[in-house]
Amino acid sequence: MKASKRLLLVLMLGMAAGCGSSADSAADYVESGNEFFDNGNYDKARLEYKNAIQIDPRQAEPYYRLALLDEQNKNWKQMFANLTTVEQLDPNHVDAQIKLGRLYLLGGKLDEATTRADKALSIKPESFDGRILKASILAKEQKFDEASTLLAEVSKDYPEHKDILSLEILILKDKGDLPAALAKTKQAVEKYPEDMSLRLIELSLYNDMKDFKGMANVYEDILARKPDEREVVMSYAKLLLSKLDRYDQALTLLQTFLKNHPEDNEAQQFLLGLINQKNPQEALSKLDEMIEADPENYELRFAKAALLDKNGDVEGSVKELNDIINEDPQGINGNEARVMLASYYASQQDFKKARELAQAVLDVAPEESGALLVRAKLDLMDEKYDQAVTDLRTVLRNSPDSDEAMILLAQAYQRQGSDALAEDSFRQALAANPHNATAALTVAGLLVNENNYDKAEQVLVTALEKNPTNATLLQQLTEVRILKKDWQAGIETIDLLKDQQGDTLLSYLLSGQLYEGQGDYALAKAEYQAALELAPNSSRAMQGLATSMEALGENEQLETYLNNFNQQNPNSMNGFATLAIHYFRVEKAEQAIDILESKLVEQKRWTLGYSLLIDYYLRNDKLSEAANILKKAVDNVDDNIRFSLQLASIEESRGNYAEARDLYEGILAKNNNVDIAANNLASLLTDRFESPENLNRALEITQRFKTSTQPYFLDSYGWANVKLNQLDEAKPVLEQAVALEPNVAVFNYHLGVLHVKQGNSELARQYLNTAKQQASQNNESDLIVDIDSAISSLNN
Repeated sequence: MKASKRLLLVLMLGMAAGCGSSADSAADYVESGNEFFDNGNYDKARLEYKNAIQIDPRQAEPYYRLALLDEQNKNWKQMFANLTTVEQLDPNHVDAQIKLGRLYLLGGKLDEATTRADKALSIKPESFDGRILKASILAKEQKFDEASTLLAEVSKDYPEHKDILSLEILILKDKGDLPAALAKTKQAVEKYPEDMSLRLIELSLYNDMKDFKGMANVYEDILARKPDEREVVMSYAKLLLSKLDRYDQALTLLQTFLKNHPEDNEAQQFLLGLINQKNPQEALSKLDEMIEADPENYELRFAKAALLDKNGDVEGSVKELNDIINEDPQGINGNEARVMLASYYASQQDFKKARELAQAVLDVAPEESGALLVRAKLDLMDEKYDQAVTDLRTVLRNSPDSDEAMILLAQAYQRQGSDALAEDSFRQALAANPHNATAALTVAGLLVNENNYDKAEQVLVTALEKNPTNATLLQQLTEVRILKKDWQAGIETIDLLKDQQGDTLLSYLLSGQLYEGQGDYALAKAEYQAALELAPNSSRAMQGLATSMEALGENEQLETYLNNFNQQNPNSMNGFATLAIHYFRVEKAEQAIDILESKLVEQKRWTLGYSLLIDYYLRNDKLSEAANILKKAVDNVDDNIRFSLQLASIEESRGNYAEARDLYEGILAKNNNVDIAANNLASLLTDRFESPENLNRALEITQRFKTSTQPYFLDSYGWANVKLNQLDEAKPVLEQAVALEPNVAVFNYHLGVLHVKQGNSELARQYLNTAKQQASQNNESDLIVDIDSAISSLNN
């Protein structure tokens, strides 16, 4: 209390000295922070910027400077939040608009990026960075002529600037003119010989042209200038091996590097792997020589265990690990060997032995990451999800970039029903390791759901760089390219699959999907028929055949085929579902309903049958009929949470708030980890059933959303805190929600109400006016009433 009084006194004295004093004081902190920033003392710089914000939160510059620190640390999420705050406080901050535009461009949100570029250029038309951003957006939109025209204008003021040259090269590449792009790259490299980004572009162009000798020449040139760049040496060695079949040259390259860097264990092990490809015994002998010369080097001992395992000598590998344990029973190396053995025994289904070894490590090192990962995997198998989550969070606290832990954590969240948390973890895993196939597949799927096909393709192509034979990655990449209508690229990925596996059900399905996308339904029909010959009960092939035959006007033949299939396979639901869907599409709804209802009498747990009926009734605004089917589904299907959520949503839309509340409570009673139920229940408790008890209940069930990146979840948690007058807790959460989705009226309304309660009239009015404009555009009449009430409280 005394500290608060002192702070109040300081603020009052500042006000008495004059209106500008707090801003002046905040500016002093920003200036001090800038000095620390320029001298590389970033922690102290961050502290000074935060001091400035504490004194005057209306100043935009300290938020911008924090964003620069976030950019340096590659903390894109926090950078975005800080830049969005700058935009709210000072819409004319040109540099912030440009950086925000770049983030939107990288995220594939071209409309948002364009808005920021246009805003920056309206304030500062001559801005170099603003014009480069605008040209980059135009190029991404494949408006190449407009982009080139703009770059030509910029180059008058900045002739042969590296950023201009780089973008001109990428435009030529995207236009498919690879020779011209390469020629321009050579000119740029001649002007900027030390710039690695240009050399990387040059390498990518040669790779696209399949000119691997050209790539080798570029690597030679880079190494002549930078012979100690390990990544360049290893990348070049891989090229020599995989594309040019120059084993001896790759061997010499690595040996030369290791003469100058004999302690580089990664390069040593890469060399051993290289030798092992040609002569496993020679690799093992060389490794033994290295161990004899440096017997205390346990990295070499572990490398030997791995090499023995890779060459099929599992017994020898296990013996080597046990030898390490015996030599260093209480040390780090002994523990590492126990973890490796635990993983081995788990792979052999000896879970008891695996758990004993992991626990032996944890008894002496409770936060050893490898042992925690092993135990978490075992706990996931045993459905001990809470224990697994606890262990995985410990791993990530100590090793925040562990993509393996992030993937396991995501899987644990999925099994708990926390889909939003699972999505966050998958995205974080991909950011930590763009080549992680599991993360890439999940995130690409999420991007496809957002219609961000370009980014999804980029994610999958990057993952395939290290997983070139992963059939699932190739399948998803094919599907993305079909969605993009990039037929030639789609055919190329299907051919890659066929090269690896031959003609399979999957290759027929993907080919059918591609031809269907092109509108060649006769070819699509043939591919789906070939698929059905391999797998007569394939639902996907059956559906593809149906759409193709419908497009060809062969409805009667299709119905005959499906009726015959159903007579021969009365217990297979795929044929009945396909026929019902067909009837819905050709406006024979009564026949479709008859099929579904009659089969549901026999197969009361047929989930798809319920779903098809519910979807039909919802599409036709028959809420009562949909609700009746949903109630049957809830009663008959064991895993009925999805149906319960749908039913609750219908009850809300019909104004039956008490019924909806009870349904959400029932879902959480079955599985407390269903985030959507928790979110929607909290909204009802705060907005429809407000009471002290219900507000505390809303806070309790939304506590999980405090660190979410899902804006609706953040908003629910923040709003519960606002209702309970816990404003300091609510503020950063609601600001994050608005930063993530600035165009949602209710988010701006909630943040505006918070500022009303905090006495920040200027910011309150700003957010409330924004909310009212957005609500008016969306005809949210009830919300407009609440917004007007909040604005009136400011006027009083």
